[in-house]
Amino acid sequence: MPHCLFADANIRRFFISASIQAKKIFSPVYKLFALLREQVSIIAETVIDNGGDIDKIMGEKMLIAFHTGEKKLNDVAVLACKVANMIETSGRIHFKVSVGVNYGQVISGFLGVGDKRDFTIIGDPVNVAARIAVFAEKLKGNRVVVSENIKELVKDKIETEEYGEVALKGKSMPLKVFRII
Repeated sequence: MPHCLFADANIRRFFISASIQAKKIFSPVYKLFALLREQVSIIAETVIDNGGDIDKIMGEKMLIAFHTGEKKLNDVAVLACKVANMIETSGRIHFKVSVGVNYGQVISGFLGVGDKRDFTIIGDPVNVAARIAVFAEKLKGNRVVVSENIKELVKDKIETEEYGEVALKGKSMPLKVFRII
């Protein structure tokens, strides 16, 4: 099973933002969709240019993977956090994002039938990253939030602040999470 670091980027409240913005500037919805498409392109370009992969784009959400391969795990964890922070603070995006970063063993491969087959990555680390991103939506300021195992991997190179233990959907025990400063 490969080891991957996951960043689940969630474009915060796109539909709410879209409806509010549409009322303010009287723009048709297709213009707002064009802004969303541009934002997804900016995020994808940032990720790919820095060694990550876009596994899935699901509406306003993106599943991003950083594969360890031959690289040192700590270096890849630092890279994933830096890229997540670059996305959040770039000033190039139209809508706010929240990002959850986690690490762990996963199963990857093609799933589906016939023409509906798609490469995918599944496992608890992916789900936890997505749940952390949903939690991060509620925060003010920087919304790049990492799991405790990521924090331990990057503690010498990335400054974090402990948020505390949070209950995440699908988890029986609360998990400790940290915000990147």
